[in-house]
Amino acid sequence: MMTWRVGVSCVDITPPLHIPELGFIPRQHRFQGVHDQLFAKALAAETDDGAAIIVTADAIGFHRNLLGEDKDFIAEFRKRVSQVTGVAFDAIMLAASHAHSTPETIGLTPLREVEGAAEWVEVLLDKLVACAINAWKERKPAKAFASVGEVVGVAWSRRIVGKDGKVYRLPDRPPDEQVDREDYDPQLGILLFRRSDGDIVLVNFTCHPTVVQVNDFVSADYPGALMRFVESRLPDCKMCLFTQGACGDVNPVYQTTSDFDDVALYGMVLAGEVIKQVALLRLHYEHPESVGARRL
Repeated sequence: MMTWRVGVSCVDITPPLHIPELGFIPRQHRFQGVHDQLFAKALAAETDDGAAIIVTADAIGFHRNLLGEDKDFIAEFRKRVSQVTGVAFDAIMLAASHAHSTPETIGLTPLREVEGAAEWVEVLLDKLVACAINAWKERKPAKAFASVGEVVGVAWSRRIVGKDGKVYRLPDRPPDEQVDREDYDPQLGILLFRRSDGDIVLVNFTCHPTVVQVNDFVSADYPGALMRFVESRLPDCKMCLFTQGACGDVNPVYQTTSDFDDVALYGMVLAGEVIKQVALLRLHYEHPESVGARRL
């Protein structure tokens, strides 16, 4: 089995309330409060063949011009992390969950023109860099496992292909008998790293975090609920991280909700599959020589 050294770190990136929400109508306003905190989490992984660092953040995304037109935010992040850790520039990733109830860091509006925003962006970059470096410094021996689950009933495609070959978008969905397909990915991918001091779980799922996208409160949406549920309910879980899939036209099944109870339910459904898959991985890890485990 390959030898791994894996480290993790977490930092609070909840914004001050003067930082605006995602900028296009009807979301051109300031937050009124914080429903749940936003975090960036880093995973640093090293084997004899090389190393990589990924930072996953509760964020809509990170436009390259966040630092201004003359500086690349992503390149600056990767350069600073690489200089300290020695990890190759191209092996360092900054990923966002794409949660919509987060600051406007995706470049739809001129964020730097907002009073105090430029200073906040600098602080945000410092936190993301520190998170990655701390994960690298925290590396410990680990064993790695992977699994793929399936969750139906959470996501669906907002673009529907009819039997006539045309693509339809809500609210013009054709009757069921005229639908050819609604493309979305129900798979839930899991990387499990087992360390002596606890398990690290990296989850990947494809669905827009827009359960509460038009509201007055900062929220990590369902990915935040998913991670909190796994960390609190999965025994010996040190940290759970989330990465987003290709969610372009994939939305939650209930489009019009703005209820945080629904956020919790989405998170619970996904977390249930995560816990199931991790439990199976642990079970077969504990009994690697059994006939049943070899047949899986």
